[in-house]
Amino acid sequence: MLTQNNSIHEWQRLEKIRLQISGFIDEGVSMLEAESSKTRIQGLTQLRTLITKFTTEERLMFTVIHSQRSCDIQRIIYELLKKCKSPKADDLLELLTVLDLIQGLSLIHYESKKMALRKHRLNILLTYLSSREEHIVVATLETLQTVLVDSSENIQAFEQNSGLDLVCNLLKKKRQSEAITYKCIELLNVYLQDEKEYPDYSIRNKCVDSNNKKGKVEKLLGVSFVKQLLSTFK
Repeated sequence: MLTQNNSIHEWQRLEKIRLQISGFIDEGVSMLEAESSKTRIQGLTQLRTLITKFTTEERLMFTVIHSQRSCDIQRIIYELLKKCKSPKADDLLELLTVLDLIQGLSLIHYESKKMALRKHRLNILLTYLSSREEHIVVATLETLQTVLVDSSENIQAFEQNSGLDLVCNLLKKKRQSEAITYKCIELLNVYLQDEKEYPDYSIRNKCVDSNNKKGKVEKLLGVSFVKQLLSTFK
């Protein structure tokens, strides 16, 4: 009888957590669909803050709930990402907040990471590498880094959509910007990692080993640069 009571109390406790998290998600998603940019930013911030404050148990519960609703959430996020094109302050803040949320979701929910680089979404992200705003370029590079790490499938998409070429060209053009240079180098280091331990390694249609990837970067940036890059991150 005691064991049964304990099981009931545990179920009630977990159900309370589920309802709380579901409520936060519902409220956040509703705010993301608002007409007001200020309200959307509040919704994005609320969801991002929620993610950062999770306990391990709450994070697991969130991933379960998010897995059931990730298509809707991801759709809204990337619709917002497409809209943030103007140089207005509110749009820039909204864009930065969207990128921050994509990073957070990618780090705690693997399916969100994989959904982030579906072709049309990757192309949206890559367009922001040409922004005149340094902090937008830096945030985009950070976002690409979070969605590439631990995912062979995303690295393949990144290659096929000229992401590697764009980052290498950006590195050559933006050497006057220390922040952009460093973020490009960090991203290339992620790209060059061995993929054999990645969860989706077997999914790749054509596996590319580290030497193959190294050769691609050497072709774009030179042998000496890649040698220095690899020695820096050993």
